[in-house]
Order: sequence, then structure tokens, then C-alpha cells
Amino acid sequence: MKSNFYIVGRTHYPWWISSQVASLATSLVIYLKYGLLFGVFFSLFVLVLTVYVWTKNVVLEGMSGYHSYQLIESFKFSFLLFIFSEVIFFASIFWAFFDAALSPRVEVGEEWSPLGINPVNPYGIPLFNTVVLLRRGATLTWSHNTLLSNEKSSRKISLFLTLILAFMFERAQYVEFKEATFSISDGVYGRIFYFGTGFHGLHVIFGHLFLTYNFFRLVWGHFSRFQHLSFEFAIVYWHFVDVVWIFLYTFMYWWSF
Repeated sequence: MKSNFYIVGRTHYPWWISSQVASLATSLVIYLKYGLLFGVFFSLFVLVLTVYVWTKNVVLEGMSGYHSYQLIESFKFSFLLFIFSEVIFFASIFWAFFDAALSPRVEVGEEWSPLGINPVNPYGIPLFNTVVLLRRGATLTWSHNTLLSNEKSSRKISLFLTLILAFMFERAQYVEFKEATFSISDGVYGRIFYFGTGFHGLHVIFGHLFLTYNFFRLVWGHFSRFQHLSFEFAIVYWHFVDVVWIFLYTFMYWWSF
């Protein structure tokens, strides 16, 4: 018979997490309006703590055999909805980009890139990051395939290489931002460029943390070839971030150069 602990963990925490996200958003508005920072840190602390406890409960449920087929399918559907929301988010960024780039206004010299802007060379750091991206996608696929084939040593090595490549991407992106000759305040080009690449970089960091979490679970022996849903979610998220970068590189770097 299922314990109340798992039932509470499954139903209560998602509602509480949603309320904490709303609380954090409210605290950010208060900070921007009145400069009160305590509420932001407190809401963020409670949110992180709640997510940690809920995630721990979900892991215990799965390892104890409490996840039915219907529940697993609901997890998958929820994650797909999350990915869809991310697609819409980046689609809005590209919408703004093409609206400005395909019909440049007089204010930007009627050309793209705008007059006075020295865009980032796409054959420098961006090309290096693209190569790193393709390599980390390959090592992540390697790790997944070795898990499915039950090769215990290779899956850890390949996933660790993926984490190293992710760090290299983040470091190179930091150097690019630091050496860029324009800023986010330089008109529509600067705003769209940093908004798109900056949020992509933030997603890379989130994906890096997600993969790191799954790496430790892999080391601790939580996954098998038949049960590794968390790892699959991390793989899907990571490949989504990779696809976004391909579009960013093609249009915001190479096409705009």
C-alpha cells in the first residue's frame, strides 16, 4: 500500500512550487519599484529548498517502484509542455530579430547590421562554440547509448566529457561578451543580440546543472537501461539548447556579419 508520504510529495509540492514562483515574481516587482531586496532572496531560497525536497521525493518514488505507467507518461507530457513554452519564448526573440533585420528602419541606417555597429566575427569564438556544441552533443549521445547497452564505464566518461565541453562553451561565451565592441544599450541590434545570446547562455548553464545532477545520479547507480527518465529529460533539454544555438549562429552571427 502506498504511503501518504509519496501521495503528499506528488500533489502538494507542485502547487507550492507554483506559489513560490509567483512570490518570487512579486518580490522582483517590489524590488524594481521600491528597492527592497530581502523578499527576492527569501523567495528564491524557499523556491530552491522546495524544488530540492520535491525532487528528492520524486526520486525516492521512482526508485521505490511507485511510478506507474500513467504517471511516467504524465511526467513526459509535462516536460514536453515545458519544452514547447521554451520554443515559444525563443520564437518571440527571433520574431523581434527578423522584424528589425528584414526591414531596417531609418534610425539604423536602413541596413543590417546597423551603421556604427561592429558585429562579432562569426568565424572566431562563435564558430569555436559551434564545434564545441556539436562535440558535446556527440558525447552526450554516446553516454546515452552506452547506458542503453549497459556499458558502465564509458557512460560516465562520456557524460563527464560533456560537462567539460559545456564549461568550455560557457567560458568562451563569457570571453565573447567581454571583448564585444557594442553593448546591450546600442540600439535594437544590441538589445536583440544580448537578449537572445544571453538567455541562450542562461539555458546552457541550467542544462549544465541538470546534466551535473544526472552525472552524480549515474555515479550513484540510480539509473538502469530501463529506468533513466531524468537523464532522458536532460538529454532532450540539452539538444533543444543546441538547436537554438544553430539558429542563433546562422542568423545573429553569420547572416548579420
